[in-house]
Amino acid sequence: MRAKRSNLKNHPIPPFLKGGKGGLLLIFFYIFLFSCAPKAVKPTEMIQPQEANLSELISILEKRDTDIKTIRSLVRVEAKNKAIESAPSFDAVLLMEKPNNIRFQGLSPFGVSIFDFASTNRQMQVFLPTKNMAIVGPVELLNKIPDSKMPIKFNDFFEGIGSSGAYKKSGAVIFSEKMPEYYTVYVAEKGNSSGILKRKIWFDRRGLKVAKEELFGKDGAKEIEILFNDYKKVNDIWYPMQIRINKLQDNSYLKMTFKQLTINTEIKAEDFKIEIGEGVEIKQLEEILKEVKE
Repeated sequence: MRAKRSNLKNHPIPPFLKGGKGGLLLIFFYIFLFSCAPKAVKPTEMIQPQEANLSELISILEKRDTDIKTIRSLVRVEAKNKAIESAPSFDAVLLMEKPNNIRFQGLSPFGVSIFDFASTNRQMQVFLPTKNMAIVGPVELLNKIPDSKMPIKFNDFFEGIGSSGAYKKSGAVIFSEKMPEYYTVYVAEKGNSSGILKRKIWFDRRGLKVAKEELFGKDGAKEIEILFNDYKKVNDIWYPMQIRINKLQDNSYLKMTFKQLTINTEIKAEDFKIEIGEGVEIKQLEEILKEVKE
């Protein structure tokens, strides 16, 4: 997982990597958008809708959070926002170790690194070989980048891969609704007699797997939907092989298709380290944030 230092002059550079500050920030967009139009897992005639109460549905969510400790995968990524006319796609290597260690390295069609992102202990590094530049700083600052430059934030990325456990937030009001094809679990925050809706989780009753999550803003408007498709059993754990995050306000999205996925295998601490060689310009994330806001 070491960043490759190959000569990139003879290789084509994807259009979204060219340009100035806007192009640089779009790289973050591709890094963090991680869940296909609202498709539930197709029901089969052999599987009848299952019964479950709220406690059992919460147990399924808790098991999803506790069962997965590490993920290692080659991922096909497709992303788009209003600044991109088409939706380019590329392969990336994903490493994730709970609670918050992650590395995401984008690859060119020739297998050359086009960006390399790592976050450990809430500190991030991004190495951009095509610009001979690295960016470092506290990872939470990524959430302060304007939506126009980074529509889906770092926290949303962790939501997409099912590792946040945000439904367990203290003071949450949780209740469920039964429909013919789905169970829905509502998660609200105490703010008035009825609560403020923050999240809605859809379970396909044919298998009781999470098919969709919806996230709501402070005004109650639905802002993000995360869709989970094509579940497969990996290391005795059911995991969606396709995840898409849709940002509804500007029709931006990222779709990830997992390939060569392994779950709960050992990932060494050095696998999350990026080697930045001599002569690379290093910029602080605070500087980038100021440039974007100016």
